[in-house]
Amino acid sequence: MLFLLNDVVLRLDGVAMDAQLDGKRMLRLSFPAILRMGQELFAREPLLPHTNPERARRLAALISAKAPMINAALFVVSAAVILGGLSFALARKSPAKNAAPAGRS
Repeated sequence: MLFLLNDVVLRLDGVAMDAQLDGKRMLRLSFPAILRMGQELFAREPLLPHTNPERARRLAALISAKAPMINAALFVVSAAVILGGLSFALARKSPAKNAAPAGRS
C-alpha cells in the first residue's frame, strides 16, 4: 500500500509497528490522538519524511490502520517553527496624521 505524506510517497508494506501498540492499546488510541502525534513530530522535525523515513512510515501506517480510507496526509509547519522559533512580522508604516501631501507645503 502507498501513502502520500506531505511530498513523499511511502510504501507501507512490512512496516514494523511498535509491539506496545498491538491489540487493545491500538484500539484505545483515537484518530485525533494519532493526528496530534503527527503534528508534534512535524513540529520537531519539519522534513520528517526526508530526515527520518522509517518514523514517517510508522506514522503513515498508524493513520492508515485507524482510518483505512485515508491514503494521504499533509502536516503544515509554520515558518516560526522552521526558523527555530523566530517569527517575523511585516511592519506597516502609517502616514503621519497632520503631514502635508507630497509636493505641497
